[in-house]
Amino acid sequence: MTVAALGAFILLVERRGQTTKEREEQARRALHVDAARVSYLRFETTNLVVECAREGDDWMVVQPVRARAASAAIGRILAGLEDLPRGEVITDAERRARGLGMDDYGFDQPRARVTYGDSLQRRTVVVGRDAPLGGQLYVKADLQSDIIATSTNLLTLLPESVASLRDRSIFRMGPERVQRLEIGGAGGFLQVARQERGRWMIQQPVMTRAATPAMTALLDGLFQARVAEFVSDAGEDAVVYGFDDPTLSVTVGYGEKDGEDALVLGDALKTDPSLLYAKRKGEGSIYAVSTNVLTRLRTGLGDLRDRRLTTLSAQDVSWIEIRDSDRKLALQQQDGTWRVAEPRQWKADEDRVRELVSAWVAAPALAFVDGVGTNPAEHGFVPPEQELVLGRSRPGAAGARDVESVRIRVSRGSATATGVLVRIEGEDALREVDSAALDKLSVDPLFYRDREVLSVNRDDIVSVTVQDESRKQTIARDEAGAFRPVDQDQFVLNHDALVEILMVLGELRAVEFVADEPDDMAPFGLEEPAAVLTIGLRSEAGISRSVLFGSDAGESGVYAMIRGRDVVFVLEKAVRSALLANLYAVPPKTAEEPLEAITNQ
Repeated sequence: MTVAALGAFILLVERRGQTTKEREEQARRALHVDAARVSYLRFETTNLVVECAREGDDWMVVQPVRARAASAAIGRILAGLEDLPRGEVITDAERRARGLGMDDYGFDQPRARVTYGDSLQRRTVVVGRDAPLGGQLYVKADLQSDIIATSTNLLTLLPESVASLRDRSIFRMGPERVQRLEIGGAGGFLQVARQERGRWMIQQPVMTRAATPAMTALLDGLFQARVAEFVSDAGEDAVVYGFDDPTLSVTVGYGEKDGEDALVLGDALKTDPSLLYAKRKGEGSIYAVSTNVLTRLRTGLGDLRDRRLTTLSAQDVSWIEIRDSDRKLALQQQDGTWRVAEPRQWKADEDRVRELVSAWVAAPALAFVDGVGTNPAEHGFVPPEQELVLGRSRPGAAGARDVESVRIRVSRGSATATGVLVRIEGEDALREVDSAALDKLSVDPLFYRDREVLSVNRDDIVSVTVQDESRKQTIARDEAGAFRPVDQDQFVLNHDALVEILMVLGELRAVEFVADEPDDMAPFGLEEPAAVLTIGLRSEAGISRSVLFGSDAGESGVYAMIRGRDVVFVLEKAVRSALLANLYAVPPKTAEEPLEAITNQ
């Protein structure tokens, strides 16, 4: 009577917390199992007794051995128990009326007992014999006298062994949770740690950046490894399995909160050389894993190294600093346009800046030099070194240069025909990169200055004057806006020459810049220019612009400058010829020529 009353009370409490729909759903199920709330499971069969309990977010096997349980396997069992259908229900009165005892349903020697529940309440279900109707068997819950027929699928949910419930993954968490990886063996010791933004840094045997794809592949492969078989839980002497002199050891750290997993690999199994004995530090269990785990862990330093100079892409870079001795150059991207910011401020040559960034961002390490330690001077790193800093600014944060950057020091005197040594700040190892990258690196602000030296809208030009030691020719717009020689009575406009001049002035580009505010213009022939092109402009565009031409600069160039701008540059000789072409269709009158000759012309 007391047992029946207690069972009724439990049912009443359970029903009070359920909606009508939930009660209808529960009525179709054989057992009162709420998988989400179960934190304890016990299975008893003729040859097995095993207990499992949830600890935090994980399931553990607690008897007959303490080990991690396979949460997925426990979940499948709970889901199966929860979904067992409710068939015929035989009450105590009906059973007595039939003259049957509990042994007639197999409960005197049950096939199994399943106990489930939480820390406050547990329920045991006894599994009896098969029902006369095919595909069903009898079960009975403790504290209740009713016998329920349900699907024989229940038998498939019962574990065959402890091993079938154990977690076969070697490491507790996923590769995305790893913060540190240590691998030790006869080949040395390797330590890698995750840095900011998920980047990996090799800390031992050298301090150098690891390649993220290589680390991802290593961890993914490592976490795919599984226990091939469970060997022993007796905690035998480590010597028996080769753990006194392990083949390899690996430690996976998840951070201060989640601790670490440490795995030791021992000898190969004599019965199966494709398997190795393995154990986790702090656990007594010994199991076997595939030798593939050993292959993955023998990844060398060279396989993990990041050969790139920086993790920044060319599109990421928005500011650049170059230092050489006491000279400094700064380039800054503003509204998508590159500008020279120091030591002068002017528009930068977009192509040259892009070439600089691409050359250094994409430059892979041809080789590494380890063991530099505290004496890098022997490799040419003598302060003040040549230095390049590439950085990315936070969008919308003016001057926020500490978001991400890489500082590259270039060795002095180490450049060869093929390579030059560089050192990344924060790394011990030196890298050899293609020496062609040096061709794009200069601390001279003129090297990166935009080579457009003059850009004039032809509609703003009101006059053009060409003058050298033998002539001075001037054309100007008349009232109708057409260009005509100033002395219209004697000369005719050379239309072809004018068209060429206007086209060149639309975008006059230097071949290169050679001097900024030189103290002496004589070396360039600009102290007394050999020729001058002057254009008069509408008042809105300015008063005038003059291009001064000096001496030749090599076989194909000529020194030039814009009056009022003390920057000397080189123009192609073909450009000089176009800008200094005759504006008149006939030669100008000279004093030596007789009057009748001029008339004939």
